[in-house]
Parts: sequence; C-alpha cells; structure tokens
Amino acid sequence: MAEILQMEPVVLIDKSKNKEAHIIVSHHHSFRDLLDSARRINKNVFEGNWDLTYLNPNTKQNEPIEEDCFLGDYLAQDINTFYWNHKQNSFRVPLKNDQKQTIQINYNYNSPPNTATYANPYQSTLTGTMMHVPQNQPTPPPTSYRMIQYAGFWKRFAAFMIDSAILGFMMNLVGVENGSWLFFGWLYAAVLESSKYQATFGKMAMGLKVTDMNGEKLTFGRATGRYFSKLLSYVTIMIGFVLAGLTEKKQALHDIVAKTLVVESSAVTVQQIQQNTQRQLR
Repeated sequence: MAEILQMEPVVLIDKSKNKEAHIIVSHHHSFRDLLDSARRINKNVFEGNWDLTYLNPNTKQNEPIEEDCFLGDYLAQDINTFYWNHKQNSFRVPLKNDQKQTIQINYNYNSPPNTATYANPYQSTLTGTMMHVPQNQPTPPPTSYRMIQYAGFWKRFAAFMIDSAILGFMMNLVGVENGSWLFFGWLYAAVLESSKYQATFGKMAMGLKVTDMNGEKLTFGRATGRYFSKLLSYVTIMIGFVLAGLTEKKQALHDIVAKTLVVESSAVTVQQIQQNTQRQLR
C-alpha cells in the first residue's frame, strides 16, 4: 500500500495578483505537479507561461526554477516559498557532464473532477495536492547546474567607458588615426570576447563576460557579428544601447541581433549552494 513520505508545507505567491497558496507536498513532487495542484485549488491564479522563481538565501538573488525540478532539492535547503511572475534576472545552465533528469507526465482524463493522476519513472502518483510514493523508492538525484545573472545597464556602461579609454590610449600610443577606430575596435572586441576570458578589459574590470543564449563562449564569427551589429545601436541615436536597461534579459539591440548576452562572470552551482548550506548548519 502506498505510503505518504516526507510531506511538508510550501507557499506559492502569485506576485502579479498578490495572492498566495499553501500546499502540502512531498519531496518527490516536481514543480509542474505543484503548480497543477495550486491551479486546481486556486482559480485564476498562476496563469501564463512558466515563470517560477525562488530567493536564493546565499546570493540574495531571485533565480528561476524549471518545471521538471524536484521540490526535495529545495526543501532540503529550507527553501519553501516560491514566486510566480517574479521578474527574472538570471538563468540556469546545466553542467556539460550532467544528465538532466526528466519526468514523464500522463494525464488521466477519467479522474474525478478537480483531480488528476500523474505517473513518473519513480512510480509515483499525485492526486489533488498529495504525492503518494511507494515505500523504498529512491529520491531522484538533483540536477547539477550553474546560475548565471544578467549584467545590469550601469555595469555595462562603465565597462564601455573603460574600453573606450583603453582603446583610445592604445591607438594614440601606436600612432593610429581615428579613421581606423572601427577596424581596431573590431579586433579588440572580437578577439577578447571569443577568448577564454569572454570579455574585453573593461568587462573584465566590471566582472562581466559575453556569452551566447545558452551561456557558452562565443566563436570569433559570433563575436564579429556582435561587434558590427553595434552600428545599429549607434544609428538609432544610441537607443539600441539603452535597451540593455529595459529588456528582460538586459540585451542591447546588437545583443538581440547577434543572439548574445552580457552576464556576470561568476556562476553558482548546486554543489556550491549545498556546501554553503552545510557550513551554515555547522
């Protein structure tokens, strides 16, 4: 007979509607299970595309959660409050040597009203807000990933000023005319941003780097495309640069065109979060 294991309360807060839901869950729940339960209990909340986050107790940053993550990974860190429609300022990138855990969800349309049944590889079933798990079933291992935060506008502006000063000094030092600014600026940006540092000297000084949309290093060709796309930001009377402070992913116009991101150079992994938590508990 199925046994309820490790049941704990969590709070879901819909920031856009200023409403919250209190639900009893199992460590074996996925967040998709959690949101489906909350929507059945609370009508007209938690609507729209997936946008669930939590407040990281170590970085004090609001970080996104994917649908197939398991609640147990967060409850083990005493994180039991989650936010819907909270503005995201970071994104999650799986580590290359990690196999992402997946969950197969089967909807049972013959279930009674206001209930649904789910099946996953661990033979768990969910009805209403309760997850019933057969005894001795293993807890799914946590997915390893790193959190990457989008760079803010003023940090990018400071990096731009530093780079302009460095490039101007270098060109004056070797006696290069101002008409060659475009050529030398291209070499300066494309070579450094496609290097292992992923950043110009100005971005390095501000703790920033340039990546593709998946948080990976740019190729020289992509870095070249990003540099010359800046011409669009200039011809829009600098509005293209101002977009870095207005868009969701802090992208300037040339970032949108080249499909690149400017992010904080530091990254936090699940293992680091767990180690920090263990040190705090000692």
